[in-house]
Amino acid sequence: MSKEYPTYETEGGQPNPERRRGRPGIIFPILLIGVGVVALLSNLGVADVNWQVLVRFWPVLLILLGLDVIFGRHSFLGSVIVGLAALITVAGLLWVSSAPARLEVIGIKEPKWGQAVSGNIEEPLGNVSRLEVDVDLSASELVIGAQSGREYAVQGDYSTDSVLQPSVYYDTHGDTGELTITQSGDNWLFPWDWNVQNRVTVNLPADIPIDLRVKGDLGGQSLDLTGLDVRYLEVENSSGPVTVVLPQSAELSSVNISADLGSITVSVPNGAAINVDDLDISNGSGAVTLNLPSLGSLEHVNIKADLGAITITVPDNASLDMRSLYVENGSGAVKLALPAGGSLGDVVVKADLGEIVISIPGGPNGLRTDSLVVENGSGAITVNLPDEGDYDATIRADLGGITVIVPDGLEARAEIVTDLGSKNVSNPRFREVDDDTWETDGYDSGSNRVLLDIVSSSGGVTIR
Repeated sequence: MSKEYPTYETEGGQPNPERRRGRPGIIFPILLIGVGVVALLSNLGVADVNWQVLVRFWPVLLILLGLDVIFGRHSFLGSVIVGLAALITVAGLLWVSSAPARLEVIGIKEPKWGQAVSGNIEEPLGNVSRLEVDVDLSASELVIGAQSGREYAVQGDYSTDSVLQPSVYYDTHGDTGELTITQSGDNWLFPWDWNVQNRVTVNLPADIPIDLRVKGDLGGQSLDLTGLDVRYLEVENSSGPVTVVLPQSAELSSVNISADLGSITVSVPNGAAINVDDLDISNGSGAVTLNLPSLGSLEHVNIKADLGAITITVPDNASLDMRSLYVENGSGAVKLALPAGGSLGDVVVKADLGEIVISIPGGPNGLRTDSLVVENGSGAITVNLPDEGDYDATIRADLGGITVIVPDGLEARAEIVTDLGSKNVSNPRFREVDDDTWETDGYDSGSNRVLLDIVSSSGGVTIR
C-alpha cells in the first residue's frame, strides 16, 4: 500500500501532493552569529580584528553554504557536522584576522595592503614617430597631461597602496612606441586600505601622434590633452567622474567616452578649432556636459545618458559643421546650444523624462540643417529653429507644452495637432490657411523654409 501525503488545493482547485521539505539550513544563522560576535569583540577591544583579512576569505562562505545544502539539510548528523565545521571556521578566521602574520602558519603570504608607496614613472621615447598608450587602473585617480618636450614616452609619478602600485611596460616596434600602464589590485575583494590616497599621474610627449586608451574601475579620470597630438581617444570608467579637455588643435578620427556611474565633462580650450570624425559620449548614471569649440567640424556626434542631465554649450557666434547630431536621455533635462552659423546635417533630440531646451547663442546667423526631430515623453520642449535650409522639423511631446521660435528670414508652414491644450501662433508673420495649419506668406517660394509637424498629447503649443 502506497503512503498517502497531505494535500493542498491549487488555484484551480486540483489537489496536489505536498512534498516533504528538508531541514532548514543552519549555516547562515551561525555565520550571522559569528560575524556579530566578532564585531562585538572588536568594538569592545577584546580582539583586534582586521576586517581586510576576513574579506579575503569570503569564498569560504560559498563552501559552507554548499556543504549545508548537500549534507546539513538531509539529516540531523549532517547538520551537526556542518554546524561544527562552521563554528571552527569562524574561530579560525578570528584567530587569523587578529594577527595577519599567522597566515604564514598555513602557508599563505601575509598581505601587504595598507602600506603607502610612491615613485616616479619614466621611459625614454626612443626613435619612434607615433605612440600607442593604454592605461588600465583598478582603483586610483588618474591625471593625464602633456610634457614640455618629446624626450620621454612617459613621465609621471604615483602614490598608491602597495597592492595598487602600477606596472609600466614600454616597447618599440618599427616607428611605433607601445606604452602600457596597468594596476591589478590583486584578486581579492577591495583589498587595499581606503585611507591611502591612490593617484597616478601620466605626462605624455608633445608633438607626436598618439592613440590613447584609458580604462578605470574605481576612481576619477582627469585628462588635459591641450598640448598633445591625440589622433584617437577611448575613455571608459566604471565609477568616478571623467573630465576631458580635448587637444588645442587636432585631427581626431574618433573620440569615445563612456561611464557607468559618475559625471562626464568634455571641453575644448577657448578659441580652439577641432576636427573630429566621430564623437560618442555615453553615461549610465550621471550628468553629461559637452562644451563645443568656436570653430571646426564634427562629423558625427552621439550623446546618450540613462539618468542625468545632458548639457551642450557653444560660445556665442560659433560656427561649426556637422553631418549628424544625436542626443538621447532617459531621465534628466536636455539643454542643447547650437552654433550660430555653419551646418548641422540631421539633428535628433529625444528624452523620456525631463525638459528639452534648444537654443542658439548669438544667432541663428546662417545656420543650415537638413532635418530636425525633437521628441519628449514627459516635459516641456523649447526649440529655436536654424534659419537656413529647406528642411522638415518634427516635434512631439506626450506630456508637456511645446514652444517653437521661428527666426526672421525663415519661411515656415506649421501643422499643429493637440489632444489637450491650446494653440497659440503669436508670430505676426503667420496666417491660418486651414484647420490646424498656419503658414508665412513666402513659404511656397522661399529658399530657406521649414515644414513643422507638431503634435502635443497633453500641453499647449506656442509659435513665436
